Amino acid sequence: MNLCTVLLITFLVIFSFCLKGTTAGKEIHGLLGRSVLLPNPDYEGTPSIFKWFKLTSNKPKVVRCIPPNTGKNYTEKCKQLSNGSLIIHKLQQDDAGDYRVSGYASNGNALFQETTVTLKVHEPLPQPQLIKDCSNNTVVCEVKSDENQSLKFILHQNNKMRTFQGPKYVNGTWRVTSQPKNLSGKFKCEVVRHQIDKQYAENEINCPGTGSLSKYMIYLLLIGGGVLLIIFVALIVYFVRKKAARRRELEDEEREIQAQLTENTLKHRTLPQPSIQATSNHTDKQQRPLPPPPHSEKQPQGRPPQPRPRPPQQKPPRRMKERS
Repeated sequence: MNLCTVLLITFLVIFSFCLKGTTAGKEIHGLLGRSVLLPNPDYEGTPSIFKWFKLTSNKPKVVRCIPPNTGKNYTEKCKQLSNGSLIIHKLQQDDAGDYRVSGYASNGNALFQETTVTLKVHEPLPQPQLIKDCSNNTVVCEVKSDENQSLKFILHQNNKMRTFQGPKYVNGTWRVTSQPKNLSGKFKCEVVRHQIDKQYAENEINCPGTGSLSKYMIYLLLIGGGVLLIIFVALIVYFVRKKAARRRELEDEEREIQAQLTENTLKHRTLPQPSIQATSNHTDKQQRPLPPPPHSEKQPQGRPPQPRPRPPQQKPPRRMKERS
């Protein structure tokens, strides 16, 4: 290639922005600190030279993988492949922006229309978290990220894909919520961003007695337990009252038996014997003739009648004294 051809190609590359239009290219996403490939558009013919430019506010700058005046131990920031594609290593936020590529054949003809590629640099995704809620029979997968990020969630339970609600962005966190019938097994949540970054979390979740059927069972158990508690309390009250009534009946029967025993004792007790004087007086009284009738004129002469001796009073039994 002679000097004239090189000058011609350089001239065409520099002033091609004013002479030719450009086509909207792809949007490429890269991760901070990693490498990214900026693809070259398809073309026909034998390429001779490719030029990559980074568009800035002032003017396009040629991308130089090896800046001038560098030592032997310099690590290349980028590398241009033989097909014209550009690889950028150790991405930084300054590398983000619009890039334009042009290619020419050895005869100076353009191999393709200039194409613009937009590079966006993102921070790596953190690992998502799986959160279980056995009381509500739900599992939540969440990951912290920016609101303007486009994330794709994939949720598996025992190697089967599960549906979920969301994603929703709340307080700097993207999250999805799933409510399976049975919240038990191995769960896996994958988060993918622009097909360049993927993180996942796995967790073995066991929530016994979950599902819609178990909820009804819980309600039935609660209702049944309440009914049994009421019946148990009622039985306790019934037996306590029955025992108290039985005790009162026994006390009444005991009082009646004691009263009957006391009465029988008083009836069969031996009366005391009267004295000899009282017996003789009683005999004389029986042998004494009867007084004449009141109409008789004569009254019998004799001593006046003596008063009858009072029988001795009976002492009450000792048991009656104790009760009195």
